[in-house]
Amino acid sequence: MKILNSILFLFISLKSFSQWVNLNTGINDNLNGVVFFQENGIVSGENGIYYTTNGGIGSSSWTELHMPTNPSSTIFEDTKFTHCYGSKTNTSNTGIVYACGQTISENKAVIFKINIPTMNYQLIYHGSSGTKLNKIECVNSYDQSYAVGNNGLMLSFTSTGSVIEVITNTTEDLLSISSYNSRVAYGSSNKVWTATVFGNGLSDFGGVQNSSIEVKDICEVSSLAYIAGGNKFNYVEFNSSGINGSINNFNLPLNANAVTYKNSIFVGTTNGIYKYVNNCLEWQPSSSNFSINEFWFQTVNNEVYACGNNGLLLKTSNYGGSTKPYIAMNAIGTCVNGTVQFSAIVGSGNNSKWYIDNVLQSTNLTGFTKVFNSPGQYEIKLEVINNFNEVSIVTKNINIVNIPAINKPITVSNTILCKAEAIQIIINDSETNVKYVLRKNGFPSSNFGESPEGNGGAIVLNSSLIDLTGDYYIEAVSTLANCMKRFDANFLITVEETNAAFHSNLINANIAENINFINHSQEANSYDWQFELNSQIQNSNAENVQISFPNIGLTTVSLEATSINGCIDVKTDESVQIVDNNSVNDTSFILGYTITDFNISNREIWDTKLTSDGYLNCGAYKNSVFKSRIGKNFILNGNGGFLAKHDKKGILKWMVYTNITTDGDFFKSIVIDNLNNIYISGIGSGYFYDNNGDKINLNNGLGKYFLIKLDPKGKLIWILQNNNVLFESLHINTNQYFIATTRIKDQYTSYSNIPIYKNGLLLQNIGNTIAVNDSNFGLIKFDFNANIIWENEIKINFTNAAMIYDLEFDLNNNIYLTNSSESTTTYYSFNGLNKQVLGNGTYGGKSGLAKYDSNGNCIWAIRTRTQNTAVYDPTDSTIINDLTVDDFGNIYVVGENECKPNQIYSYTHIFDNSDGSTTQTINGSFYFAKINTNGICEWIRTTDVKINGNGSKIIRENNILSLIAYYTSSSTIINVPLQTINNTVQNITHDKNNYLILKYSLDGELLKVVSNSGLNTNSSTSGPVKCFNKDQDDYYFLTRHLTASANQNVDFGMIHNISSGDSNYACIVKCKENDGVILFNSNILKIDDYTLNNLNIYPNPSNGKFKIDFENQLSTYTIKIYNTLGKLVFENNYFNSKEVELNLNLMSGIYFIKIQSENKQFSSKIIID
Repeated sequence: MKILNSILFLFISLKSFSQWVNLNTGINDNLNGVVFFQENGIVSGENGIYYTTNGGIGSSSWTELHMPTNPSSTIFEDTKFTHCYGSKTNTSNTGIVYACGQTISENKAVIFKINIPTMNYQLIYHGSSGTKLNKIECVNSYDQSYAVGNNGLMLSFTSTGSVIEVITNTTEDLLSISSYNSRVAYGSSNKVWTATVFGNGLSDFGGVQNSSIEVKDICEVSSLAYIAGGNKFNYVEFNSSGINGSINNFNLPLNANAVTYKNSIFVGTTNGIYKYVNNCLEWQPSSSNFSINEFWFQTVNNEVYACGNNGLLLKTSNYGGSTKPYIAMNAIGTCVNGTVQFSAIVGSGNNSKWYIDNVLQSTNLTGFTKVFNSPGQYEIKLEVINNFNEVSIVTKNINIVNIPAINKPITVSNTILCKAEAIQIIINDSETNVKYVLRKNGFPSSNFGESPEGNGGAIVLNSSLIDLTGDYYIEAVSTLANCMKRFDANFLITVEETNAAFHSNLINANIAENINFINHSQEANSYDWQFELNSQIQNSNAENVQISFPNIGLTTVSLEATSINGCIDVKTDESVQIVDNNSVNDTSFILGYTITDFNISNREIWDTKLTSDGYLNCGAYKNSVFKSRIGKNFILNGNGGFLAKHDKKGILKWMVYTNITTDGDFFKSIVIDNLNNIYISGIGSGYFYDNNGDKINLNNGLGKYFLIKLDPKGKLIWILQNNNVLFESLHINTNQYFIATTRIKDQYTSYSNIPIYKNGLLLQNIGNTIAVNDSNFGLIKFDFNANIIWENEIKINFTNAAMIYDLEFDLNNNIYLTNSSESTTTYYSFNGLNKQVLGNGTYGGKSGLAKYDSNGNCIWAIRTRTQNTAVYDPTDSTIINDLTVDDFGNIYVVGENECKPNQIYSYTHIFDNSDGSTTQTINGSFYFAKINTNGICEWIRTTDVKINGNGSKIIRENNILSLIAYYTSSSTIINVPLQTINNTVQNITHDKNNYLILKYSLDGELLKVVSNSGLNTNSSTSGPVKCFNKDQDDYYFLTRHLTASANQNVDFGMIHNISSGDSNYACIVKCKENDGVILFNSNILKIDDYTLNNLNIYPNPSNGKFKIDFENQLSTYTIKIYNTLGKLVFENNYFNSKEVELNLNLMSGIYFIKIQSENKQFSSKIIID
């Protein structure tokens, strides 16, 4: 035996390793790991570790490792090993090998560190019971190794450090691991993960689904990982978001166990080794049919090892030598006189021979064509040879058949279907070796069912579900060849798409409140409504139903819709929440809802308007919850614009909205006419859903900028669209016409010949009708049928930004607007004459204020600015944020100037009046000013010292002005000296985190100061007031936007409860002044008594002679009368009377009468014929 081994050793030593050579280890074990450092090698088997120091040729070269004196010998001898591995980049014949496995007696995972060539070993990991390790990977160029095992176990270790556990966040059994540079990939039965080497562990974990392949082994090559397992060979591309792919060109069964890369990809299987050639896996004959479990190579040489069952160890130094060409031939029979395209994948083959019935037809490498003129069966043979002179042969039979007969008699069971139904078709006189396929006309590859193979008689084709109306036909298809022919005739199948659908016009309804259920069913002509037993009615057959419910709770409504042919569909929905309105008081509240990322893409509440029975607000949303004080909330997923209706108590009633998958849609402005119709403007690229349940596609090519009219319940009446200008804000005058301010979509777009479409039809072109040069802003006056009365233009020169801030009317419907500018502003007139130009072209932020008559002609324009008296300062940012107008056309504005504390230079805030004069102040930065109807600033109120502040909103209630103001400082508590009349000052102690409501008379006398919160009470100005209104019950409505940091903040005595996880939050604050903290209240008068009421003027209109009756006798009062230009035409004082008669000799027209008695005032409009 020794002589035989010596001869074998000599033979193998002399033989080249150009192919796979069996080293004949003689080891009686199933090997699962191999490591060679030059001539020194180790293999792991299920039963032990074996080593060689002379190359491992022959059984005499191998010794099983036993070391009884080793402290860990007992555990070593008790281990069933699963793998061993070392560093492939090791260039010497010494080094470290790691072996892993599981103890037999205690089922504990172990790792041993073995030194080559001394074979001393050390136990470096001994796990808990029930653990097991399957594979080890040593990361090249890093002294870092990893082992993976069952239940998500992963260990990290170095040659000198301790073993640490890596948290993988999975309990799947990890079967394999590989690395490339700093990336590590590991696999389980159906997943591949990646991670990055980081310190002693891993980071950047990611998971990739991988087609349920059992990842027995994985090999990383650059950006790819090749995966072997069972009969699959796949890859994952890591740098393209984990794209999965499969390689299928190999002969089955594959039974892959291992994969490696050494200049080529090698796959170890239970029947030899396959090499990846030309996108094919080709068997290497020298590997015989050995079962392969693992590969090994050192990067320093070309030697590759493969180990397997029964002590198998193969070695090659020339990549395994020859491969046998892989062949996949495609040959399908056809009809007589038809052409067959023969094609093949030939792998490494470079020479082919094609035979038909053993007659050579072609030597083309990958295919040829041939016409067959006779029916019959033909044998096709392909013989392929490669550079190794390895030959592969494949044969296949094809059939050439006669064209099937068509137009057989058929019977169709049903041609009118409901939604999706199957049918039966009887084909008479069927043909043998032919099946019959139901197809849809125009879709030749469709298949709605096949018959069994014909038998010469009648056969039945049972279709699949048919859900599309259309023409269908039968095609006769040979079962022997690719030969078919369709029947000549089509037959119509009608599929009724009956769909029950309805919309309720309320989200929350009060007890006994009527709810409209609007039917939106499709392809139906009869209906059966079913309501709950406690409803006003229990059932109805009407198309639409109005109904109320007597009890609170979530209503369930069912609608059965039936077509004329009996197709039925049913919809059941818990649609409306019935609430008891009396269960919640009409008191102050904060009603918040989430609008994710409100500071991105216009997501916020843009406008709020009060109605006779509640309020409307509009804006933009993303995955938002719109809340109701009681009843149901409304959830809108996705993105879009919205309009929400609440009642006075904060109960959500209904919503309209757009919905798109991307950002961009928002609703910008709201107005309401005297019939309670609603007008909204904004941007919309998705579908618009109104409160009638109708859906309108705004992405119709007519433009994303819209103006929509709704009825009082939210049903669409009409829609205007265009592609170029945003209807930025909407305003309604006393004659019930409304003005839309417009803004060109960007400063590079021409305001010229812009088509406006109404309900899809061209209404009118706007732009360039007034201005010689292109403008960028405009005014359009509409009637309530969307007819354009006139349009006008404004040219604002700017670099960064400009806008029209606000627009208001006086009683004579004169128009007042304010805008920002960075240079000049040109206000054009509809008559083409009264053009007003502000500014001299120098850069700097400034605001303009203009007055127009009701016909769109500019009467005057003034600007306000902050001037640096030392040098020109382009950083000036003087803003008019908001304005209001009294009955006589006096304008009241609030804003911010540049007169701020700690400035280097001296600043003066200036109003350039229409008569050439100026009105000035050196204080700020908050200011509040009055400009009379002739464009003359009469006074400016600010703080008596420079304080950083801002006036953001102003509203008028008869003769009282309420405005929102902010003041900030480096100190939390600051003194704010507010200017009032007669050069006096009222000092206010203020928390910079709060905001204030300041109340003034029309003469600028400070009457009252209300803070939203007390000092040091955890309030926040992080969400400034966006909208500011007051209803007839003296409730303020303020719109705010806050971040999660404002949770638990105090606002008018109420708490902002921002839900956990809500990053942004929008809210409506309904409050009264007494809910806040009163910082100042005038001792001269009571605010509530400031308006003179209970008087009567008659007749009105008159010829100039009329009476004024007072309910109570007044001790003293003054009557003043003004014309529409604001000129005083009559004034007189009266004493101790209840009535007065006037006889005025005035021209016919409209006049304004103002009556003042002590601290009370009254104003109204009179007409003299």
